[in-house]
Amino acid sequence: MFSVFFSNRFENLLDALLARRGDSPKREAGPFARWQVIVPGSAIRRRVELAMADRFGISAGVDFDYLAQWLWRQVGRVVEVPEVSPY
Repeated sequence: MFSVFFSNRFENLLDALLARRGDSPKREAGPFARWQVIVPGSAIRRRVELAMADRFGISAGVDFDYLAQWLWRQVGRVVEVPEVSPY
């Protein structure tokens, strides 16, 4: 499921993300399904990883993508595109 959260405070967004991760085990996708998180940069990715490890004891089973990479993969599901964007 695709969800978008809006806030002007990073802490609020991080709390909402971690609450969603902790409250909803992936029952429908199975125990080994990967959880996708789209981040704007590597610093935010690292901060989210550390916050997950702090709250849950481990940060595993999460795929972090940048928006351009994620969009390119979604376009590739509709039309044929190269594996890596030429841009």
